[in-house]
Amino acid sequence: MIPLFDYMNIDSSIIIEKKLRKGQMVVDTINGQEYVGIITKGCIDVYSVALDGRELKLSTLHQDDMFGICNLYVKNDLETVLKASQPTIVRFIPKAYLKQALATNPKILESYLVLCNTKIQFLLRRIEELTMQSSSDRILMYLETHAGKDGKVEMSITREELATQLGISKSTLYRQFARYKNENMIYTNHSDIYIRREIK
Repeated sequence: MIPLFDYMNIDSSIIIEKKLRKGQMVVDTINGQEYVGIITKGCIDVYSVALDGRELKLSTLHQDDMFGICNLYVKNDLETVLKASQPTIVRFIPKAYLKQALATNPKILESYLVLCNTKIQFLLRRIEELTMQSSSDRILMYLETHAGKDGKVEMSITREELATQLGISKSTLYRQFARYKNENMIYTNHSDIYIRREIK
């Protein structure tokens, strides 16, 4: 089920299988050796740890998903925490074994690059989602504080300048405006923006 292994004949003697209980932390180092984990049953939640120690859930890994795969060539640990969200079974393959396979088979290398690109795209989308959650509050606050009694927002700057002022991208600003209109939170008249007073 995993394209990366389509061209590999993995020796079963190098695989380590572990059963994890719900809530158990997951690591990719066993007896000093680094491994890639493959979930064969259950789920694992992935968290990012903020500077203040808070854990922010990034994603959930399911059967046939892997972890520890994106830092094969980087010595630094990824700043993430993995926890089994239910009883889970993971099979571990040594990273050294995978690196050797990547070095000798171009098709395996291509599958690995596709995998890494897919994960990068997912993280970029996730970052955008998290950014939009905070940017929404900033945009709504601006609209409310610049709206007159009739709800018309007095904008002395362009929308592009507003995006810069709020520290968000233009695309994020326009997507938020489109969402507000769809949810009937604002409406427009030509280039003017009006808010409905019930928005918070």
